[in-house]
Amino acid sequence: MNILFVSDLYYPHIGGVSEHIYNLANQFEEMGHKVSILTANIKGNLKPDEERVIRVGSSIIIPANQSRSRITYGVRLSSLSKIVNKNDLIHIHGTLAPTLPLLTLKVSRKTNIFTFHPTFGLRSHLRYSRVI
Repeated sequence: MNILFVSDLYYPHIGGVSEHIYNLANQFEEMGHKVSILTANIKGNLKPDEERVIRVGSSIIIPANQSRSRITYGVRLSSLSKIVNKNDLIHIHGTLAPTLPLLTLKVSRKTNIFTFHPTFGLRSHLRYSRVI
């Protein structure tokens, strides 16, 4: 199966989401699947798995949710659609920000899985989306 992970956050951005995607991709490849990782162009030292990474658009850092997050911009939907729809399964990682995860959902015609990685701290604007 061809699996595409999608995230605004991936190496060289350091953090739990990057590490989660990296290790999950390794596990799926060990099971015989082909894995690609779609993320933004981020400057810095890249991981040794760069051959499976597809970089689109640009990325800026924003302070959010008691952390440093990223927003991907400058992504052409026609190019994104070609990348996304040549895969069998799309596994999106992140939050519901108006960035790469939502753009991917807009163009995807495949099975989509979404893993949320936010922190719901008391200072977070995301607390309003929790079930009370």
